[in-house]
Amino acid sequence: QGEILDKMEEQIYGDVNFVNLKSTFEQHRGEYLYFKSDYHWTQRGAYYAYEAFARSVGLTPRKLSDFEERIISDSFVGRTNDYAHDERILTFVDTIYAYMPTKQHTMTTYNSNLEVARVFQNCIYASKKTYSCFISGDAPYLEINVPENDQDKTILVIKESSGNAFVPFLTEHYGNIIVIDPRHINIDLRKLVAEKGVDDIIFHATASTCSR
Repeated sequence: QGEILDKMEEQIYGDVNFVNLKSTFEQHRGEYLYFKSDYHWTQRGAYYAYEAFARSVGLTPRKLSDFEERIISDSFVGRTNDYAHDERILTFVDTIYAYMPTKQHTMTTYNSNLEVARVFQNCIYASKKTYSCFISGDAPYLEINVPENDQDKTILVIKESSGNAFVPFLTEHYGNIIVIDPRHINIDLRKLVAEKGVDDIIFHATASTCSR
């Protein structure tokens, strides 16, 4: 994976900011960065990605200790066995730790027709006891508004499920956060960027890298 990331970085040109997390994760390899029973990273792992991203674009990241750490579930069993078909995995049990955003915000999810599905008062939905507690899972489209932050500062995140645990950290800096899961919606990105006045775009492709 490290070799692939290095090759990807070599292909990046222009003003695209590629955040290669290989060395960051090596520095923290003794910590609980990935679930044992699931193929996603924990929110601690996502935090280190956020920290690296923020520094790469001139933002001052919040310290992990600034967030309230909350246990969402201490008996989470993920989906790794669905892919590995290994009986040993059936004994793996994980704890889901969430780091709660420090600023008040609302999150509105939409279906693939851009119709409002649900409005939340927090982008970490603590009553869900699975990985989908982060931004309520894989909505086709969602918007988060943080009144305390600059309302002219808007970021677009194009992601798959590994981005879910990453997105909540952006509420510390952006007034408006738009999240698209391209697996579940077709949308004119050029039109969206123009209409919403998007300042930054993150392509969050895997649990190992993010780019702006």
